[in-house]
Amino acid sequence: MPVVSGSVALGRHAIPRVSARTAFLQERLRWKSFGMNLRALRKHMGVYERDSCIAKCERQGGRGSTQGNMGTVNVGDYATFVQFLHFASPYVVGHRNKIFVILIPGEVMMHKERLRNILDDILLLHGLGCKVVLVAGSKDLIDEELSGLVAESYDGQFVGGYRVSGREVMDVVMAENGAVINQISAMLSKGPPIPMMRRHAKDVSKTSEKVSGSKVMPSVKVVSGNFTAAKRRGVLNGVDFGWSGSVSHIHVDAIHSQLNDGNIVLLTCLGISSVGELLNCSVYDLAAKAAIELGADKFICFTGKDVRKLGLPHYLPLEEAKLQIASRTLGCCSNIVSYENRNASETAAIAQIEPLFGSGSNIVFDLDTWADMEIPFEIISGIVVCHHDISRSHLVDFEEDGALLLELYSRDGISGVCMIASDIYQGIRQARYEDVPQVSQLLQSFVSLGYELPCAIVNLGSYMDKVMVLERDGDVLACAMYSVLGTGLDEKLVVEINALIVSESHRNNGFGDSMLDYMEQDLRRKNVGLVVIVPTTGSCDWFVDRGFEYQGLANQSMVLPEERRHGYKEFAKLYSKSIVDIDSSLADLPAGRRIGF
Repeated sequence: MPVVSGSVALGRHAIPRVSARTAFLQERLRWKSFGMNLRALRKHMGVYERDSCIAKCERQGGRGSTQGNMGTVNVGDYATFVQFLHFASPYVVGHRNKIFVILIPGEVMMHKERLRNILDDILLLHGLGCKVVLVAGSKDLIDEELSGLVAESYDGQFVGGYRVSGREVMDVVMAENGAVINQISAMLSKGPPIPMMRRHAKDVSKTSEKVSGSKVMPSVKVVSGNFTAAKRRGVLNGVDFGWSGSVSHIHVDAIHSQLNDGNIVLLTCLGISSVGELLNCSVYDLAAKAAIELGADKFICFTGKDVRKLGLPHYLPLEEAKLQIASRTLGCCSNIVSYENRNASETAAIAQIEPLFGSGSNIVFDLDTWADMEIPFEIISGIVVCHHDISRSHLVDFEEDGALLLELYSRDGISGVCMIASDIYQGIRQARYEDVPQVSQLLQSFVSLGYELPCAIVNLGSYMDKVMVLERDGDVLACAMYSVLGTGLDEKLVVEINALIVSESHRNNGFGDSMLDYMEQDLRRKNVGLVVIVPTTGSCDWFVDRGFEYQGLANQSMVLPEERRHGYKEFAKLYSKSIVDIDSSLADLPAGRRIGF
């Protein structure tokens, strides 16, 4: 029966039109350059921020400074603030009631100001409706405390990926974990400014909550307890690991109960054995198994210098991440190799490491193996959870202030974050001549509905540079074709999507979205500024949901060449979408190397 202890803490509207969103994205590029008031945003959403942190943010180049202590936004920033709320609203709705397992390693615990800001962001996530399980590490704190002790034998040292934990070491481990729990609980127990509560809070006279002077009774708790079951490592290769353990499982029902009650669950490296002993476990093992067993929607891990120096890409497909590890196992490559271009030895290496992650309900997290390969455990944690069907892992550099919020509540995210996920673009590529028969078969169904292509199907072979396909196991499951119409007033190209087709037996799998995203990324790198399309009957809403706007009848549009206008029926409608500029660090990436348009 889990026992808990607690400390008190406080804790897609309609999608905007493309014109408004385009304006906002352009504005956001400027906003990100001066850091806009993430602190002020937190305060407006009900999280108090100390004056010293605000002043520090302003000294570092922040614009739109807060007025006084109440987080007032400058008049000049009103439009940006409102647009941000509209832009973020689909993500707020999408993340509501979703379970996020967030790992804060011991390295972060050593930086109090950064920790405070991170916990402010986590508290905001909770306030926006996310169910948060927080896993806090203490390795660096324990190392610091043990540095002045003379260890006997291996006591306190790491053998492979695990610390040998004798009685004296366990005393330090328990003390530091207690300090971590208290510190995090205290930082999450801050209340909002009283004037804000008086202006916007519900009528507290009709509830059990009281607001009197400076006393506020918040409604959210941070709960810790015996949620982690563990077992001793015992004696391995002649080394007695003492009270060092590995995670057996977590008490899923108990944690779900706390989350459903609106509490933040806090886990540490201490697990409890079946005989009632406290054991020193790895927070990476714990966080990965917690995310998998809880069926978390996202796994988020804050990272430090070990991951930062690797220069990971903004988006890392799961298969490429495995290939990177497999390549290191063979010693044949130290850089990420394209999943599509791997050779036979690399394919064999991937098959060789698959058992290291486990399968089904068997979750394997052997720190000894990964320690020998000198791969940061943060990366391994992200790969393991995605291997076990958690859709997204986000590795967030703790030095990037506000990166967590920008990653979760904007489409393009921010530098300093690497997302590991199943490759939604896997199999999408430029069409080749050998694809002509299968592409022709897909396009024939399109032409049979009465729609025209820029070339006859019999001449498709000479047009394949304007065709993209999605291929799985040698079968073309989807294709897209476009044609260049000319140059717009902004000196950028205007392109018409002539066809976007998914085979009937493979629809409702997200292939259409992946194809459209991939095409937009590719067209941006080819200096395309505007994409137009005349959707088939019944598909108009699909394109509107993805940012296209109605521009009138196709046979009357001056955007289309005359010969194209005459080819459309009188009721055919034209839709368009701007390919907006984005951060240059992301725009230069090849298509399929990032998620987003």
